[in-house]
Amino acid sequence: MIRHIHISDRPHAGSAEPVRDAGFAVFRAVLSAYIVGRTPLSAVRRELIRCVAADQDRAVSMLHYLRVANESGLVTDSAMHILVADIQAAVDSPGTIEPGRCVLLAGHFEICARVGKGGIGEVFLARDLRRMKVGCTDPRVAIKIIQHRHCTCREAIRSLQREAVNAQCLVHRGIRRVYELDRERQRFFLVMEWLDGETLATRLDRTRGRPMPAAAFRAVLLQVTSALSFAHRHGIVHGDIKPGNVFMTTDSDIKLLDFGHTETIVSTAGSEPFAITRGYSSIEVHHGAQPDIRDDVYSLALMAYRMLVGRRPFGRHSAVEVEALGLKPERPSMLSRRQWRALRAGLALYREQRPATVLELCDELLSSPGEPFHRPRLVAA
Repeated sequence: MIRHIHISDRPHAGSAEPVRDAGFAVFRAVLSAYIVGRTPLSAVRRELIRCVAADQDRAVSMLHYLRVANESGLVTDSAMHILVADIQAAVDSPGTIEPGRCVLLAGHFEICARVGKGGIGEVFLARDLRRMKVGCTDPRVAIKIIQHRHCTCREAIRSLQREAVNAQCLVHRGIRRVYELDRERQRFFLVMEWLDGETLATRLDRTRGRPMPAAAFRAVLLQVTSALSFAHRHGIVHGDIKPGNVFMTTDSDIKLLDFGHTETIVSTAGSEPFAITRGYSSIEVHHGAQPDIRDDVYSLALMAYRMLVGRRPFGRHSAVEVEALGLKPERPSMLSRRQWRALRAGLALYREQRPATVLELCDELLSSPGEPFHRPRLVAA
C-alpha cells in the first residue's frame, strides 16, 4: 500500500517507458476509446479498480500515461483530476483486486466488489466464509471500511464506533442491522446486513426531477418516520438524514443507513464541520452544534420536499447560504394549506420554529381531507 502517488514519481513523457502488463494495456485501451469519443468517462472510471489492483508500479505508469495525454491536449484538466483521484482511491482501497484474486478481511470476509463510497468510508459486498461453513444460504454481508486516507482520523474512527454502538440499541425493521465492528491491521470496519435494491438518492436521480408518485411518497415517508422516531425514543439522533441514507429494498422495505454521525460532525476540519451533507444539514449543525431531534426534522422536511416536487427547496445551497441569501421555499400546489404549514415549519431555518418531532411533521404533512395529492405545480408561498 502507498499513501500518496505523485505524477512526478515518473520521469516526463518520453524519458521512461511505462510498465507493460495486461492491466496497463486495458487502461490504455479504455482511455483511448474515451479520447476518441467511443466511451464515456464513467467507463474509464469503472475500469480503474480492476486496472490498478493495488499495484503501485502500475498506478504510477497510469498516472504517467495520463500526464502525457493531458499535456497533449487529449484529456482535459477536469477529467485528469477526476482520474488521478480515482487511481489514488483504487490503490488505497482493499477492494481493488484483479478478477480471481482473493482478498480477505480478518481472515474470513471475502471482498467481492466495491458498491459505494462516502465522505470517509467505502462499502463493499463481501461473503462471510464462516456463514458458508455452517451452510448459510446467503453468506453476503456489507462491509463499511474507513478509507485509507482517513484510517488514523479520530473523528472517522469514532463515527464507525458510534454506529456500531447505536446499532445495539436500534433493532427495528426500518434500520439496517450492524453485526459487528472489527479491524484489519490499523483499519476499522463494520459488518452489516446486505441489502438488495437502491438508495432513494439513486431513485430520485434516475427519475430526473420528476415528483415521486403519491403512494410511493407516503410509503417512504411513513417508514422513514417510523424508524427515525424509534431512534429518537431511544435517545439517538441520526444527524445525516438524506436520500443517500435511505435504502429502498427489492422487497419494498425502507431501511435507514448510517447512524454514526451524531457525535462526529461537531468536530471541525477547515471552515465546515466534519463529514456533514451541506444540502441537508441544519444551520445549527453547520455552525458546529450537537444535532438534536429538530435537526433531523429539518433534514426530513428537505427530503420530503424533494420527493414531492422533484427538486430541493433551496437548490444546492447550504442552510448558511439560505440564511445569507434570504431564500424562501415555494409552496407545492398539491399540498393543502395545513400540509404546507407543516412542511414549511419543518423547513424553518431555526430550531425553535420547527416541529418538535418527526411524527408531528409526518402526521400533519400526510393529513388530507379528500384527495391527498395531485399533479404538482408551484404557487406563491
